[in-house]
Amino acid sequence: ISYGDDLSPKHPAHNCDLGYLIFLRRKFHEYIEQRTIKTGLLQNTNKIFISRKSIHRRPDNLNDIEELFRQNNFKVVYFEELSFDDQLISCYTASHIAGLHGAGLSNIIACKKQTKILEVFTHQGTNAYELISKTMENPYTRCGHKSESKPLQPNLKGIHTKLKEFAH
Repeated sequence: ISYGDDLSPKHPAHNCDLGYLIFLRRKFHEYIEQRTIKTGLLQNTNKIFISRKSIHRRPDNLNDIEELFRQNNFKVVYFEELSFDDQLISCYTASHIAGLHGAGLSNIIACKKQTKILEVFTHQGTNAYELISKTMENPYTRCGHKSESKPLQPNLKGIHTKLKEFAH
């Protein structure tokens, strides 16, 4: 993929140029549409929660968070276990994408317009995915604060409240 003279591998928080994001989304959509959507794991998934198995920035109560999303008909996915193609297809086919703040949410660039995005903050972080969402016309919801009172242990009640509004 080439955009002008460079691909511009900057952090998304520093690269919310509308032209660039539209270019990437179009290229990803073309790429996905040329592939056969795989059966099983990703084909019929409308709502996904992007979790992580890595212990790096893993919330202490992640099992409880995942269960909360499962109870609301979200498929829990671990992008570190999926190929890049499957990550893109997951976002492209989803109506709702929720995830922990982090690199997994970068793939929201491949989702369709009006796909709902919910970002769960577990610690301090940038507003990169909010900027991408708003720039690309995807409704965005923040869950948690940029600095939780208990880092790596997001408030389950707060997540539950936001999730009820978001999931419908």
